[in-house]
Amino acid sequence: MSKTEHPNVVKFYAVVPDGPQPKLTVLCEYMQHGCLRKYLAENPGKLDKSDKVRIAMHAARGLAYLHAQNIIHFDVKCNNLLLYDNNPCKIGDLGMFNTNIRRTPEDLDLADWKQSFPWIAPERLDDSGSRASGRAADIFSFGIVLWEIWTEQVPYANMDISLEKFLDDLKNKELRPAIPECCDS
Repeated sequence: MSKTEHPNVVKFYAVVPDGPQPKLTVLCEYMQHGCLRKYLAENPGKLDKSDKVRIAMHAARGLAYLHAQNIIHFDVKCNNLLLYDNNPCKIGDLGMFNTNIRRTPEDLDLADWKQSFPWIAPERLDDSGSRASGRAADIFSFGIVLWEIWTEQVPYANMDISLEKFLDDLKNKELRPAIPECCDS
C-alpha cells in the first residue's frame, strides 16, 4: 500500500500499534462518504447514469493503475470502493484479503460468503489445482461491481439456496447476475 500513488487509490499513511496487545491499525486517507455499498443502500436512486459511469471510470482507473504496478486486489467489490466529494471513487482495502488461502465450502461460513464470495471469480474457487490469473479474477469481480453499481443491489442477495449449491453453481459457471433491463444494450 505504501508504494501506491494514484488519485483513484486510497492513500496509505502508516501502521501503528493499537493497544497493549500485538495488534496493528492501518491509517489511511479519510473518505468522508464511506464505502459505495453503504452509500447505495442509504441513497437508493440518488445516483444518475452519469454519476454511475463516473464512479465506474474512477474505479477502473484505480484498478488499471494497481495492475500496472503488479498489484492484484483479489477483493474488488463496492464495500472496497470509497467515496468522497472531489474525486468520487477510490479503491481501498489493499492487501487486507489473504490471496494465498484456497477456500473450500467446508472452510466457509455464511458470513464469509456474504462478505466476498459473490464477487470472486469461479476459477478461484476451483479445487482442481488450476489458478486464475489475478488480473482476470479482479476483472471478473469488477464486472460484478458494475452490475452492483447499476442495479444498486447486492449480488445474489435474494437467493434462497445453500452455500454449497451457490459455490457449485458459481464454479460451474451456471450462476451469473441477470443483466438489468435498465441497461442499454
